[in-house]
Amino acid sequence: MTKNAWVDTANQIDNSWYRKTVVAILFEENKKIVSILIENKYKLKIRDKLTNFKESVVVGYLQSYLVFLCCVSLTYIPKLECTFICPDFQPFRVYHTYLGKCFNYHGKKDLFSKLRIKIKPKEIKSKAHRKVNNLYQGKGNPTLIFKEKEQKDFLKYFNKQSIKKLKSKE
Repeated sequence: MTKNAWVDTANQIDNSWYRKTVVAILFEENKKIVSILIENKYKLKIRDKLTNFKESVVVGYLQSYLVFLCCVSLTYIPKLECTFICPDFQPFRVYHTYLGKCFNYHGKKDLFSKLRIKIKPKEIKSKAHRKVNNLYQGKGNPTLIFKEKEQKDFLKYFNKQSIKKLKSKE
């Protein structure tokens, strides 16, 4: 069996700021899934505190941070051929950049390299899709819950980034 992982999202962050979001990583070989749920109240607090920034920047950093939290919660990550990531945030190269910045900022550059992230080919269905949607619908419990501590940590991380893309003042 191939040693791939799959990253998928149920209710992308900016699809609806008023609904929860679940991000999950499924390891194909052992069927282990690690997931995080962020309730809409935390999404809205983050959005409201970062109104001076483009929404796409806030979403990209938050999406990447959720993936990061899933990864660092693991005690062991097997050697992977690749990690297919659904293009929940577009364009992929920007998503990949946000992921790299997040892992690098938190001193986990080696972990990021180990994941070997690639975009999921359009012709292949994500193996994590059904499982992440089940978690979103309440069929099972997520591994992690995004709470106030994670919100504070995210805002600290976001604000310390060297390149801040402020909305253009028109």
